[in-house]
Amino acid sequence: MTTNLVESFNAWLKEERHYTIFNLVMTHMDKFAHLACDHMGSTENWKAAIGPKTEEKLLENIIKSGSLPVYPYVGGVFKVFNMKVYVDVNLRERTCTCKAWQMAGIPCEHACAAIRQMKQDVYEYVDSYFKLPMQELIYSGHFNSIPNHNMPIVDADGCVRDAQGRLYPSLKPPCSKRPPRRPRHRRIESQFSSKRLIFCSRCQVAGHNRASCKNPLPAP
Repeated sequence: MTTNLVESFNAWLKEERHYTIFNLVMTHMDKFAHLACDHMGSTENWKAAIGPKTEEKLLENIIKSGSLPVYPYVGGVFKVFNMKVYVDVNLRERTCTCKAWQMAGIPCEHACAAIRQMKQDVYEYVDSYFKLPMQELIYSGHFNSIPNHNMPIVDADGCVRDAQGRLYPSLKPPCSKRPPRRPRHRRIESQFSSKRLIFCSRCQVAGHNRASCKNPLPAP
């Protein structure tokens, strides 16, 4: 189990995560709408039934499958030798014992070898959600923006004024005490993220720097 999705989302809103809740939501909506428009527009430039990145991965697998021996079995099953071990490819169920086809949705090199053995089109075995009709369906929906022309504003004296000019008392801070120390700004990184190893310039030992070094220096 990993937090790759959360890490990507956190990195996407790296600057906006320090905003207020309202500004964070508004900025996130603007960025998401811009991203959806870019992806929808990029599908118009597709030269094949699948996207260019997906096609690049598929072509790599097709090239790797060129020298793989294929042995057909009954029921749409093929035995493919990858110069180390044998794997089974089932074209009817669209599975391979290496699990790469099921995980990625793109025929692996073993599946490409079996498909080419049958003189069939490899592109037809790519999962439907990579193809143009499904991509158009994904981005065919829409969501409305939130106009803020009638949002209340805060006066210099701290009072809240709505669009009709009515005044309301401002919201006071909570009565609870603020935790000690400064608020944390750096996000809590994943335990799987790689960290740069530092070395002490005084004793040349890893794990600390010169300011916190407590190791005795060797005798001259």
